[in-house]
Amino acid sequence: MNDFISKDLYLSSYLSSSGCRLISHTRIDGIKMFSFERTKDLERLVEAYFSLNASVNPIKYDEAMKVLRTLAIGPKSRCENTFHSRVTA
Repeated sequence: MNDFISKDLYLSSYLSSSGCRLISHTRIDGIKMFSFERTKDLERLVEAYFSLNASVNPIKYDEAMKVLRTLAIGPKSRCENTFHSRVTA
């Protein structure tokens, strides 16, 4: 089966938090692409997402969003972390 590829961070977070297996992630022309194992369950979830009938555990969704966002844009730089520590201290 072919992989399911998405550049949509929100859809990818929904799929990931719903138990779909993330196979890989790549950057193509500056756009992050997420590749999932294509299954019948994934296809059902995608259809539910686009028909506005999706539901997901909000905590799992938040965790998936954080992980995929980090993959998409990378972790905060050391400089930003140092600045944040100084501001909040």
